[in-house]
Amino acid sequence: MPRLLAKIIRMYKSGIPVKSQSKIYNADSRNLPLEDNCVDVIISSPPYYDTLDYVTVNRVRLYILGLSAAEQKELKGELIQDKPNYQIEMLKVGAELRRVLKPGQMIVFILGDVHKPKFSINTGKDISELYQKYLGFEQVCILNDDIPANKTASHTKRKKFDRVLVMRNANPDLKCDFETAEAIEMTKYTDSDEYPNEPPKKEVKTQ
Repeated sequence: MPRLLAKIIRMYKSGIPVKSQSKIYNADSRNLPLEDNCVDVIISSPPYYDTLDYVTVNRVRLYILGLSAAEQKELKGELIQDKPNYQIEMLKVGAELRRVLKPGQMIVFILGDVHKPKFSINTGKDISELYQKYLGFEQVCILNDDIPANKTASHTKRKKFDRVLVMRNANPDLKCDFETAEAIEMTKYTDSDEYPNEPPKKEVKTQ
C-alpha cells in the first residue's frame, strides 16, 4: 500500500485539467460507439502478443476493481496469448477501426516484438501483412524503436525493438470474411540481424 500511495501522489502532482474537449468511451475496440468514417487518425498500442502476463502485471489494479485471486485466475484463461486467436481478434479490431476511420487516413500501432529463447518475432510486420491481405490497408512504414536492455521487464542482454507501424486506409470497401480468414505465418529473426525484417527504404522526392 505505501508504494501504491506513493505512485498515486506522483501521478497527480501535475494536477488534472478541469476543462477538456475530450471524450472517453469505455467500449470494446471490436464494437465502437462511433459513426462510420468519422475519425481522422488512430493511434494505439494494442496488447503485445505473448509477451506479458497481463493479469499478474495488473494484479493490484484488479484487486482494487474487486477481482479475487480465483477470479483473476479465471480471467487469465480467457485472454488471448496464442498466435491464431491473437491474429484473428486483431483482425476484428482492424475491421472496426477501418469502419470508423476516414478513407485514406492513417492508423498507427505501437507493437512489441516477441522474444523466444532462439529467435524473436516481428509482430509489426505480421500485423501489417494481415491488415493488407484482409482489410485493404496499405503499409506506409515500420519504424524501429530500439529499447535498451536495462529498460525491459525481462532484463536480458538481447537487443529489443518496439515497432511503430503506420498504415493507410487504402481500400475501405474490401469485405473481410472472418470465417475463412487464417492466421499468417509469423516472421522470425535472430540476434544477428541488426534491423530484422525491415522493409526496404523508399526514396522520397520533395518539390
